[in-house]
Amino acid sequence: FRAVCFVLSHHLRSMQLHAALLVVASMALAIHAAPTSIFVSPSGSDVSGDGSMGNPFASVARAQTAVRRINVGMSDDIFVYLREGQYFLDSTVDLTPADNGFNGFQVHYEAYNGEEVVLHGGVQVTGWRQVPGSSIWTATLPAGITDTRQVYINGERMQPTNTGAGIPGTVTITSDGYTTTDPLNTYFAPNQDPSDIEYLYTGVGSSWTECRVRVAAVSRSQGITRITMEQPAFQLARNKFYGQGVDKPASVSNIYALLGASSAGKYYFNTAQRTIYYVPRAKDNMTSAVVIVPKTEVLLRATGQYTTDLPVANLTFHGLTFAYAGWLEPNQGLGYVDLQSGFRMLPSSTADDTTWVPVPSNVQFHTAEFINITNCTFAHLGATALMVDQGSQNIVIQGNIFTDISGGGVYVGQVNDVNVTDPKRENSHFLIDNNLFDSIPVEYRDCAAILGGFMLDTNITHNSILNTPNTGISLGWGWSRDQAQNAGWNNILNNYVYGSNWLLEDGGSLYVLGPQPYSTMGSNYISNQKKLFGALYTDEGSAYWHMTLNVINDCPEWLHIWTDSIHDELVDFCWSNQQYQDVHGTRIVIKNITFIAPGAPFPPAAQAIINAAGTAAMVGPKP
Repeated sequence: FRAVCFVLSHHLRSMQLHAALLVVASMALAIHAAPTSIFVSPSGSDVSGDGSMGNPFASVARAQTAVRRINVGMSDDIFVYLREGQYFLDSTVDLTPADNGFNGFQVHYEAYNGEEVVLHGGVQVTGWRQVPGSSIWTATLPAGITDTRQVYINGERMQPTNTGAGIPGTVTITSDGYTTTDPLNTYFAPNQDPSDIEYLYTGVGSSWTECRVRVAAVSRSQGITRITMEQPAFQLARNKFYGQGVDKPASVSNIYALLGASSAGKYYFNTAQRTIYYVPRAKDNMTSAVVIVPKTEVLLRATGQYTTDLPVANLTFHGLTFAYAGWLEPNQGLGYVDLQSGFRMLPSSTADDTTWVPVPSNVQFHTAEFINITNCTFAHLGATALMVDQGSQNIVIQGNIFTDISGGGVYVGQVNDVNVTDPKRENSHFLIDNNLFDSIPVEYRDCAAILGGFMLDTNITHNSILNTPNTGISLGWGWSRDQAQNAGWNNILNNYVYGSNWLLEDGGSLYVLGPQPYSTMGSNYISNQKKLFGALYTDEGSAYWHMTLNVINDCPEWLHIWTDSIHDELVDFCWSNQQYQDVHGTRIVIKNITFIAPGAPFPPAAQAIINAAGTAAMVGPKP
């Protein structure tokens, strides 16, 4: 019945889509038979170019215009080939249903012949000069750029200075910040603006989050230093729901006085001066270094019409690199007040978890259908890399690399659509396969590498997730709320998760929430998780999962089913060299589990699962 409804609804959507786009086509200046290949090059021209290989356009936007002239009547796929180079995006590439593929064909945006193509959201910082008598170099941001949270030097992300400790002295929490007996001389040092200082609450308030709030002002009086924090961020962080408000910070970031010979590779950014102060590493030559800060926040956004059921559809993106986009909202009074996995508390949020707001993404697809994102690289990004939501269906995310991302790698579905009953509004039929997530997130470190909300018919398979500071894969939402009608038939299979939870705890390599009927977590290899809880972690309200044929190596807890609201789960035919588990669910069946001694080799059947887990490119022994 579900399949029949889905086919019928898709057919109706296709007819509506075709009719709407015929209106768009009728408005075009001309409809003519055009070649199926359109070429773009950084050395091309949007004025004199014709889109041929010998005379290419210069921008994706110009190619987009050319596609719109021919796509409604297309009788074959259209290929927009991007030639090698960097495409600097001063604004977002916005796609709508007018850009769709039609008549069963796809519009492809591809790197030509495997060439290196970068959709680039940054700008270069030049004019570096050395502070006399100092190891510090300094430069001012380019005109039009007033703020940044990221600095990249020769393709590497640099980090702001950090004390590694909280506020010194005897500290008291006040209604708007803190007082301390310490004079905080570093806060008053030359070139230091106290309002550029950011407090990190790593595992404070809740062990699975890391909130960030900026200082607003600092003053001294009668031996007491008063720290006034930025609002509303501080009040939000202090009053997080469920008694999880923060108290004192774990560390302090962006301090000018920490710059020196021992802080090579660190920087301080002064917002009022629009100036970066940086101590070079031995390999940095600041007279020739390429220093990049983000300018654009969203590189690519494809948006369908959710309310009128008109998706953006039939598009393929292959072999592209998305890089150097930012996200400045944490600097603008709201801070970064996380509740779970990058879902933030804003002034509009309530204790209802469907009102929490995710970290946005630098590449976005909203109400999308039949989209392929393959063999792309997402790197040097200041938010979450990729988001697909708002009733998106039939999405393939395959063979991509996610590295050096401030937030999570992939966020699919949404959490504010609980119990959607209209099949056209469901987020369903996703394939997230054969992707590499390497050491992310690096800034909003409580995000998951892969995060899914309420999802149907989603397969997360053969991904390699390495050294994530919190959870590897998080799927589902809602905790102990009633059964969601739009969650289930999901599979987490053949993934390799290594070194998760090295910073935060109360997460897991594989973590699920809420009831998801007919769902399977199987043939995954999980190794070297650093902190609690379970490598396999089903949290409150989770139900109807079958966890089978998983191999757990060197993790502090192999299975976490910790409360009675978790029910009707089957765990069987798994291997672990750690016997510790927490099982207190309802109607939980655990059988045919093989425990082996730490350090002992896994048996051949388990070794076969280890060998097959993760991306196809990951060959050889897996730790």
